Amino acid sequence: MNSLSDTLIREVDEDLRRDRLARLWKQYGSLLVGLIIILVLAVAGTEGWRSYQRSTHADASRRLAEAARLAATDPSAAAQAFTAVAEDGPSDIAVLARLRAADAMARAGDRAGALDAYQKLAASTGDPLYGSLGTLFRAILVLEQPQANLAALETVSAELAPLTAADQPWRATAQEVLAAVALERGDRAKAREILEALRNDPMAPSEARARAGQVLTQSGMEDR
Repeated sequence: MNSLSDTLIREVDEDLRRDRLARLWKQYGSLLVGLIIILVLAVAGTEGWRSYQRSTHADASRRLAEAARLAATDPSAAAQAFTAVAEDGPSDIAVLARLRAADAMARAGDRAGALDAYQKLAASTGDPLYGSLGTLFRAILVLEQPQANLAALETVSAELAPLTAADQPWRATAQEVLAAVALERGDRAKAREILEALRNDPMAPSEARARAGQVLTQSGMEDR
């Protein structure tokens, strides 16, 4: 009887921990996504302005700005507008347009379209800054699915691993997302390993180190 009770208590405890981890990921994951979007928009604004100064890019820059304004009220229409710019715009603006098109699709509820767009972005661009973002955002979309299947999570994990190399521009972000994937897969040991490495990495941004420490502490993973 005691053995059965102990088993039930352990199962309930694990369920509670799993729920707490889900809430933590939603809290810190949303912040993470917000920080990425802010940076992307800043880069997009800078690139758009530089492009606008060159006469051959003026029209594409104007259309990109119009699509961005449309995204606030009609993300579905904005996705179509961004896609049009991506198809016939100059290469530097086309990359930005593809990224914004995928984001607009996700906001419009077209999750499958967004996943496909991010995957194509990651495969098509030679710029690791944007290619890596395509992989990261695709991983986040998979994680946001109510019941992400194990095969999809394993694929995402394999895609994220190369982004954690020392020379990658989004290394710390990739580690955070990879830890979230490990948690979703139920691999707490792997998540703890990733988060501890990130927390102790002097080269990682201080915000990323702090978030890693908070998740480790609040999830109880430091106790094991």
